[in-house]
Amino acid sequence: MASINEKLAASLKVLLAIQERGFAVINAASHPALSRAHRERLLRAGFLQPIIKGWYLPDNPATSTGDSTQWFAHMDAFVAAYANSRFGAAWQLTPETSLLRQGGHTSVLKQIQIHAPNANNQVVGLGHGCSIFLYRVEPASLSGRALVDAQGLRLIPQEEAILRVGPSFFVQHQLTAQIILRRLDMPALARQLLESGSPVIGGRMAAALLAAGRNDESKQLIKTLKTAGIAIIEQDPFTGPLPFIGGGERESPYAQRIRTMWASMRDPAGTIFEAVPQHTFKNLDAMMADIEALRGRGNTLA
Repeated sequence: MASINEKLAASLKVLLAIQERGFAVINAASHPALSRAHRERLLRAGFLQPIIKGWYLPDNPATSTGDSTQWFAHMDAFVAAYANSRFGAAWQLTPETSLLRQGGHTSVLKQIQIHAPNANNQVVGLGHGCSIFLYRVEPASLSGRALVDAQGLRLIPQEEAILRVGPSFFVQHQLTAQIILRRLDMPALARQLLESGSPVIGGRMAAALLAAGRNDESKQLIKTLKTAGIAIIEQDPFTGPLPFIGGGERESPYAQRIRTMWASMRDPAGTIFEAVPQHTFKNLDAMMADIEALRGRGNTLA
């Protein structure tokens, strides 16, 4: 009869085979090789963590401290896999979340809303204060040009999503909105606006592009819409002047965020360092001797 360790080793071998096929989260129904006996054994040993009924997250009990790090690292992968299992390809994230993802916003969203024609307006609790809201929408409301990101989440293209969000998005997520505006493909945006025919949305986009520094594109958009008979109503959705980002329009949104953060933090950081005591050394040897003396006493350089 196999020992407990031998049985656990066999279960781990099955789990490893699944992970080597690229599965970050596991749906038991899709992996019959991971039998109930294997699952229960791995759960007891801490190599699997339950998410919801039938879904599991691989873990390492040697390094896991029971915190939420492993979960948040794979939450997006689970949401994508779960939505695919429920709705196939007929689902998307909301316009707001689609823009946040494409604009480099990396803060954890504790509730992710899924739009799907076959949804049932149900909240699925996931632990760690997280959940998915499955919101039923009409099939026609889904974008026919959905993008799939690295985690498998289905996103509305930014040229469509930016037209679906309200003015509050530009206020609540000013930096993301600015980054998206700098990255928009203008022919695709103009096509979407001509299809919608909305003078309010057209005017909002023209004013927002102007605020983001795309002056020529804003003027061309106004001309295009007016030529099509759309009498736009220009209204800037931002509440004030935008910070200068710089860099190329197609530059990574993460690089643009870092540059903007540095621009906003540089002066306050400089002010803080002005208060740090300054040490003057006549030569390098004297400086190193001072550092070693401080370290030997367990002090800090400050």
